[in-house]
Amino acid sequence: MSGTTGVRGVVGPPQRFHLSGWTFDPDRPDAHLAVEIWLDGERIGETSAHLFFDHLAKAGVGKGDHGFVFNADRELPVAERHRLEVFAIGASGRKALGFATRAPAPAATPLTPKLRFPQESSDASQRPVFILGSARSGTSALAQALARNTRFAGHGEGHLLDLASGLGKAVEGHYERRRGEWAPGVNTMIAAAPQEFLGDAVRYGFVALARALFPSGFWLDKTPRAEMTRAAPALLSIWPNARFVFMRRRAFENIESRRRKFPGVDFYDHCVGWADSIAAWEEVRPALAGRAVEMDQFVLSREPARATEALATLLDLDAAECARLSQALSVDRPERTSARFAELYEPEELDWSVEQWEVFDNLCAPTFNRLGYARNRDYFLPGWKGKALVAL
Repeated sequence: MSGTTGVRGVVGPPQRFHLSGWTFDPDRPDAHLAVEIWLDGERIGETSAHLFFDHLAKAGVGKGDHGFVFNADRELPVAERHRLEVFAIGASGRKALGFATRAPAPAATPLTPKLRFPQESSDASQRPVFILGSARSGTSALAQALARNTRFAGHGEGHLLDLASGLGKAVEGHYERRRGEWAPGVNTMIAAAPQEFLGDAVRYGFVALARALFPSGFWLDKTPRAEMTRAAPALLSIWPNARFVFMRRRAFENIESRRRKFPGVDFYDHCVGWADSIAAWEEVRPALAGRAVEMDQFVLSREPARATEALATLLDLDAAECARLSQALSVDRPERTSARFAELYEPEELDWSVEQWEVFDNLCAPTFNRLGYARNRDYFLPGWKGKALVAL
């Protein structure tokens, strides 16, 4: 079109979901030009070149407020930029803007200094132990034994610290969705406050919480949910000297215990809870090497000396703590309100319907078999009992 020959501008290399660049009409230096974006001959949106970019101001492009960012509602063809067209709308028409061959250099001096969170976002002085696993897998028995007989203090239930992972992911997601608003040179608050600042602030909140609740530095948390297990790497980043114990239990006994404890929950959900608990652990286990023990409830109930030895090594317990813990697991038997704590089932003893067995076989059987569980009172298949307790 005529009338736009004086318009200048360029588009940076396209990103997956946004474009950024600048455009300027020297004959109308105070005007903020409209920008249209086309993909495969179809107009997919428009924006305005009114953003302040520091490098434009330094280059004398008006007052520097001629940058633009376009956030797309679809993925852009990063490797096929020929499919994209970007037009600046001038006084008498539109002018095609070319793409830069490389990303524009960042401004030599940022608009504001990069912020750094002023407090510690991790605490190596504290020694928490996180007891993970599904409900009804021996997590309460272990937590009570440790809280009553060792230096580790704690509450009966946690249900809070998995929030650390959720908040961290919320911060990451927000910055990803607003990526175009913190591009180099953009004059926005989000550009002045880097993602790391908010992430460190979230982590510091949990550092401060633990210090206030447990000034001794030795504490435990028991939150028997798959979400908490998946949060383990995030917790380790906050407390690098944390230790983890994952409790599991054969599905027959676990599901039956769940049904007695939570009779209003559907059988399907009990099966999902058991299988998802194991899946969550298998996802995070590599990140916890050297800091964790995986223990079947069978060991806690039938081989307390073996359990005590593993816990003493993991948690660096002294001789007095080991003696008290061994006594608790062998004689006192915390959280064991009936003989059913150690009861083992044959399949024919379970009052499951045909439909329920189908649900079990679909949801649990693959994991059940992979972990070497037997379908009788042997509990484990031959050769698998030794794997009921594993130090990572």
